Amino acid sequence: MTQWQIIVAGLVTLGLYTYLWKDNPIYRTIEHAFVGFYTAYAVAMVYHNQVKPAVLNDLIRDGEAIVLIPLILGAMIYLRYLPQLSWVSRYPMSFWLGYGAGFVISYQIQPLIQQIRASFIPINSVNSFLIVVGILTTLMYFFFTWTVKDPVTHYGSKIGRYFIIVALGATFGNTVIFRVGLLMGRMQFLLFDLLRIGN
Repeated sequence: MTQWQIIVAGLVTLGLYTYLWKDNPIYRTIEHAFVGFYTAYAVAMVYHNQVKPAVLNDLIRDGEAIVLIPLILGAMIYLRYLPQLSWVSRYPMSFWLGYGAGFVISYQIQPLIQQIRASFIPINSVNSFLIVVGILTTLMYFFFTWTVKDPVTHYGSKIGRYFIIVALGATFGNTVIFRVGLLMGRMQFLLFDLLRIGN
């Protein structure tokens, strides 16, 4: 990075951290600029990597008229901005949702089956015992068709609730550690690259 880029990145970083004080115009300006830059980048990437090759190569050069179907469906999405024709945008959305659901069910079922198979393990250690008990009691907690009056379901769902709390706590802890890592990276950038402390 050039010195000018380092200065701009440092000012943007400091401007984002002003949100820790309170919501302010500096933070909002940087936030909107980031969203605008990212949206423009995403639109340019989709145009150059997908739309342009589909139109120039597949449609015009190779004469594949089937390419018109996704192009028309994509254009129909933008009719959402016309109030009198906004209902048309529901058709491509429903098509893509149906296609996505069919794709997940037909091609992505294997990882789900592998995850289910991996939960059937021999109980030969404390860890495997806790895994099996955690799976069974968590499933008991989410079984809403059973009556909770019998003691197995009642106490099993309570134990399952504790397993869920521990899992969510571990996930939250990982998120906090990841965010602290990001903060440390930004602090190192500000101290060593921008202010050149220690160089």
